[in-house]
Amino acid sequence: MSSKPANDTSDTPQPDPVDGFQGQSHLTPPPTIISKKRKCRKGGHHFIVNVTPSTELKKLITKHEMKSASFEFQHGKDPWDTLLTQMLSRIDQILSPKKIGIEDYKVTFHIPCILPKPGLPLVSEEHYRTLSTQINKIASQNPTVNIIVLQKPATAVMKEVLTNSSTWDEEELDAGGSNTS
Repeated sequence: MSSKPANDTSDTPQPDPVDGFQGQSHLTPPPTIISKKRKCRKGGHHFIVNVTPSTELKKLITKHEMKSASFEFQHGKDPWDTLLTQMLSRIDQILSPKKIGIEDYKVTFHIPCILPKPGLPLVSEEHYRTLSTQINKIASQNPTVNIIVLQKPATAVMKEVLTNSSTWDEEELDAGGSNTS
């Protein structure tokens, strides 16, 4: 005969009295998804243009909605005019203004982990040389350059054009509103 009683459960696993999951299987988190590594770009650098129309600038900063476009650019080979054309074409693509010119926008650039926000201005060839210098410092990393474009309100653009123009004389600025004779 057997020396073990019939209700002995020493061979079957017993639930741990300290474990709150008695009899339930332990939930395991889903496997971690391996992030996609950024492909190493040959030749050009990645530029992201973030455009904010003047209507959005009237809202709170947290409510601004930027629209983005990107392009590849080889800063060492392409001159400032080429970058300017690329930027203006992306602005035109996003905003579709009637007339486009760099003087209608406040343009800055920053490079993540290298040149912090708010960045530096980017509206002339001199600024382009500064951008090239920053990129050359880390050329082996193929940096992404963020270009922030803020559309100036129409009244601010008009004032800037009038103050920068030396061909206007006082009679033209008066626009016939008062009789000076």
